[in-house]
Amino acid sequence: MSFIIEGSEGKDWQATGWIFDAFAEKFVPVLRKYSDAMAIELEDAIAAGIGYADFSAFFDDHENQQKWTQAVRETVEQLVKDGDGDWQDKSKFDDFIEKAEEIASIV
Repeated sequence: MSFIIEGSEGKDWQATGWIFDAFAEKFVPVLRKYSDAMAIELEDAIAAGIGYADFSAFFDDHENQQKWTQAVRETVEQLVKDGDGDWQDKSKFDDFIEKAEEIASIV
């Protein structure tokens, strides 16, 4: 299953299930530090199992855009720091990081 996050002005981020799951595991706790409401929205979408979350209303607010971008940046930095040590297929790690960085562009 894939996951789609709808952003501002028709922008979206789409990822296969395993990429989303690996990213969300680290992202949700970081996002919560910046915005409890956005973290809850994402958690609810994950729990619903529908593979879709619409954040466009959040991104009407410039402050929320900044919070999202900072949370993505911090998450990616942590993922890079953690490295590919636990990955079974290490050749996919760089692609995963690249895809994770793309989520900042939906604001």
